[in-house]
Amino acid sequence: MKTHLRSEVYQKQIEAGKVKVIMVTRNPKDTLVSLYHFYRMALPLGPFEKSWDDFFELYKVKHLIYGDYFQWYSTWLQYKDKPNVKLVKYEDMHHAMSDVINDLSLFLGKSLSQDVAADVMNHLTLIA
Repeated sequence: MKTHLRSEVYQKQIEAGKVKVIMVTRNPKDTLVSLYHFYRMALPLGPFEKSWDDFFELYKVKHLIYGDYFQWYSTWLQYKDKPNVKLVKYEDMHHAMSDVINDLSLFLGKSLSQDVAADVMNHLTLIA
């Protein structure tokens, strides 16, 4: 399951060890630029035709619909040392995907042959 929700939604399951969580994070600057472009194309939010500077001012005063990236991140970061939570950086996926795949397979308790790992690599696409 993929989610952008805060960790509080899954707190009981995480703390009880009932789920395994792979938390993918991205450089905050990249995340904010991506959100800016999302705002500009998401028609249900209304036509956002303002500049990056205007958008950034809205971010600084916490007037974006998805809240503050750093608050969201901190709700998840509190679990980073739990054995059922794995932190993965988008930049690591972009630069060393095979290492990330191997690491995640170990985290999930699965053994991947080289052929299967190669198939996984062939099916993945990351946008820079």
